[in-house]
Amino acid sequence: MSLVMSAPFAETANFSVARRARRRKPARLAFKPAAFVYSSCGNGGGQASAGRQGADVQVLIVEHNRDLARIWAAFLGRQGMECRLAATPHEAYAALRAQPFEALVLEMELPEGEALAVADFATYRNPEIPIIAVTARGFFSDSAIFELIPNARGLLRAPLRPEDMAALVEHYGARSAAAGRDRASGG
Repeated sequence: MSLVMSAPFAETANFSVARRARRRKPARLAFKPAAFVYSSCGNGGGQASAGRQGADVQVLIVEHNRDLARIWAAFLGRQGMECRLAATPHEAYAALRAQPFEALVLEMELPEGEALAVADFATYRNPEIPIIAVTARGFFSDSAIFELIPNARGLLRAPLRPEDMAALVEHYGARSAAAGRDRASGG
């Protein structure tokens, strides 16, 4: 049953990413210190935020390669999203306990091998959180990821284009943020 339900999500996500990628100009990955701020948080984690006030989408990026995570956070930050970085499952658990997130970008090959546990914990903390899985290996097929992680909304193969990640996070994160505001306002 979940495979049947998951297939439309995959098709919709692929179509949406392709359509958004055609509309946007190619992104420049030049680092602009004035537009992006990175500050260390406890336990080696980090928080990245755009230079704008009131970003709607809070994103947790779980990636063991801190440099790659910072690049992703910088790109998402330029799109107006606030990102918190976690390099280990324990940092991810602490971040998920500390604040609610509207989206989770999760590397599936964490050295500790706990990516599925992080996804389960994120879903426990926020049953509506959309999860964007990132993998460099062919172990996870498109349909398998949707069976293993019920909240999976997309699977990106590394190396990936940051524009594709941004399109998925923007689409599903904005929906999650809007739903959270509706719940908070009682509507």
